[in-house]
Amino acid sequence: LCLIMLLPSIVACGEVDLSSGAQINMYLTSEVYNFDPAYAHLDSSAVKLLSLMYEGIMKLDDNGKVKKALCDTWEYVEDEGIDEESDEDNTYTMTITLKDSGWTDGRAVHADQFVYAWKRLLEPDFDGEGAELLYDIKGAWERKNMGLSPDDIGLYADQKVLTIEFKHSIDPDDFLRKLTSIALVPLRQDKVDYYHDWSSASTTIVTNGPFSLVSYYPGQSMELGRNTYYRHDVSDED
Repeated sequence: LCLIMLLPSIVACGEVDLSSGAQINMYLTSEVYNFDPAYAHLDSSAVKLLSLMYEGIMKLDDNGKVKKALCDTWEYVEDEGIDEESDEDNTYTMTITLKDSGWTDGRAVHADQFVYAWKRLLEPDFDGEGAELLYDIKGAWERKNMGLSPDDIGLYADQKVLTIEFKHSIDPDDFLRKLTSIALVPLRQDKVDYYHDWSSASTTIVTNGPFSLVSYYPGQSMELGRNTYYRHDVSDED
């Protein structure tokens, strides 16, 4: 599948109006049928395409170095408990503040959308990939493999602030690299839970990256258009 990217739009190979912007060719080794990031983790074509449609906390630059994406600031703190011999009283916390940005329908990107997407991966019966990237988080492995309550996972959201509790000391740089995975981008619960085909229909899918899915006809054509709310301070008011 060959995609021709236009700024401000991307269209499939064929008749193209070059007056709308610069033209960039992008080649995918296979066609993408599912736009759910949780199923794109190990699919190079899906990762290339969905990275235009979704944005996570961190990203990799052209040299493979970890850079901030939606992350505005982050801080990792290790707080030793009263008993230094016991690891149970110690806390290991990362606090991430997000930049202002919006979904393609004009809603604001919030931290609870990351919490929802990550807890979805950790559901015991969810067959998507990427859950292992979260196993450093308190209660994550136990939720996936032992049915621990999702309320006991160390993930907390307050507007633009995401707080992560870890079960042990971590290398923050290593964890931030994990956050570059397409599997860990945010998702909208009101779309995923309500629409059965949300990830394959252009009429129901919403994304938070620089581009959105405008139209999609499997095996025929695909069009991506600019997300006008990307990196803008938007309100959740209708």
